[in-house]
Amino acid sequence: MSRPVQIVTALFLATIVGAWAWFNVAAAKDLETIRFGVRSNIDGWRFEPEPIGKQAQEILATTNLINGIFSAQDGRRVMVFAADWRADSSQAMSVVQHTPDICWVGAGWLPADMGQPDQIQLELSGRVVPFECRVFAPPGGAGRELVLWCTLVGGTFLQESGRWATEENANVSSRTRFDSAGRRLASNQFLKNVANRRTAIGEKQFVRLSVPVKGEWTSSLEELKAFVPVWLSVEVVESERPIQD
Repeated sequence: MSRPVQIVTALFLATIVGAWAWFNVAAAKDLETIRFGVRSNIDGWRFEPEPIGKQAQEILATTNLINGIFSAQDGRRVMVFAADWRADSSQAMSVVQHTPDICWVGAGWLPADMGQPDQIQLELSGRVVPFECRVFAPPGGAGRELVLWCTLVGGTFLQESGRWATEENANVSSRTRFDSAGRRLASNQFLKNVANRRTAIGEKQFVRLSVPVKGEWTSSLEELKAFVPVWLSVEVVESERPIQD
């Protein structure tokens, strides 16, 4: 074997071994592995499930999901969605493609900047949980919807980047917006997964809730913040000690 070939082979092997070691050797283990507990029965609220279309079912590739609307007697309504994927799911990290930044935008919704934050943090079961926060305008532009969502991969929170400028989405097709959003979100989360030594192994969970914006967005956000701990809980399913060098 010539020297150039030996060098190339050595570099190739070093890359493979280095990538494996980054994710498996002396990687910091999470002290807690958590999952969301999702309630479908809430005192004072009536839940109306909404069916998922066949095409959406094929894309989601899970039957373990909740989709529908909670309604209160005073007229309040909260649209919710929750789904999880097994650790051995062939979908792997495709859970990231079910966020409103991708799915809603692909369906013709446009992100709207009303001054709302990109992320908020809420306390659930004594733990701080990060939620993505957006406002979207439906196709046709009538009304606004304020949305919160959170993703768990392998029992840890998967935080996303902030919203992109709404001007980028206003004059292009839904398909173009869908493709652009998918590329940006996937690349951002890939880099974060590598930096945090997070693999696609482990259960995935995704939860989303939203309300119509009536007047100021702040009142809609407060409505969602009050509903989150009523609908969701955080459960510790595994505790681990950090790996010792």
